[in-house]
Amino acid sequence: MSYRFIVKTDCPIAWDSPDHLNPHGTKNDNHTSYAFIADIETAHTCRPLHFMDLGCAGGLLVHDMLRRGHIAIGLEGSDYSIQHQRAEWPSLHQKNLFTCDIGKSYDVILECNEEASPYQCDVITAWEVTEHIHPDCQIQFFENIRNHLKIGGHFYASIGLFPDVVRGINLHQSVFPKEKWDEILSSISGLKRIPYPYPPNHAVCDEPKTSILVALERV
Repeated sequence: MSYRFIVKTDCPIAWDSPDHLNPHGTKNDNHTSYAFIADIETAHTCRPLHFMDLGCAGGLLVHDMLRRGHIAIGLEGSDYSIQHQRAEWPSLHQKNLFTCDIGKSYDVILECNEEASPYQCDVITAWEVTEHIHPDCQIQFFENIRNHLKIGGHFYASIGLFPDVVRGINLHQSVFPKEKWDEILSSISGLKRIPYPYPPNHAVCDEPKTSILVALERV
């Protein structure tokens, strides 16, 4: 199968993101989880899976989805990794890894066998990412997710509930208690909160004990 991704956005870099201005996670993170990949392959039996990872940092999870034969794309707000030629970016930039401000409006297009259509995912993930998005952009962030999920598709995420201060700058712009996140997650039309279905140690995150694990379904 021959395919190509196109990312349409007016904001190719999250210029005002603290993690772009003061690189830390985007500079260091490059996580994956073979257990999580096995979980979603079991739950979503269509092949190949259509997958998107938001705030993909070094891009290893996207890389491993591709190795399993799936169609996968990662979006990252900072261009640090491509500027420094780190992790998976040298081989996958502008193919399966793209920069994009995921708190602003964007559209991902999939060209497959010379036919183009909006990219509709079986699974979208955002590990240790949502709390980095400015409060004013949270609704747009989740609307973007809804717009790129198939009906019945799932979004999985970890959301940190704590500040993350690096060199005097708090990288987490949306530090809310669990009750506030419950309110936000229930306010997005077209997305239904469902119980997080997988073991916490399968999640693609460093600190599941200080985060909430979230699952949403497109309805």
